[in-house]
Amino acid sequence: MYRILGSSAAVATALVLAAPAAAFADTTTDYSINFSKSTVTVQAGDLASNLITFTVVPKLEDRRVRLSVTGLPNDITPAFFPPIPSLSGSSILSMPTSSSTPAGSYTVTVTAVSLTSTPITHSASFGLTVTGG
Repeated sequence: MYRILGSSAAVATALVLAAPAAAFADTTTDYSINFSKSTVTVQAGDLASNLITFTVVPKLEDRRVRLSVTGLPNDITPAFFPPIPSLSGSSILSMPTSSSTPAGSYTVTVTAVSLTSTPITHSASFGLTVTGG
């Protein structure tokens, strides 16, 4: 309940200033990155892959994102299929290993940047375990 004190312009200003924060757009709910596997295990010399999907609000579902990846061993040359998916679609991250890929556990981070006038960037990670060849 509001008490009117003064002009209607002052009341309108007071109502705007008292509006709940939830009335503004929440940028954490535009889209997120999901993986089909939280951990991928591969023997050195074999091909590893992970399916990437997105959870997205309806207004962004037709937007496309550019994908990149970090955290892989140096001798893995990753590829995305497709490299620029729509947020309503998916992409496969292909990670071909060689017999010389070092065995170990790695944290692989995928970053998506929306191709919009104001880019929206999100990242997510999964585990990669390379076993000896």
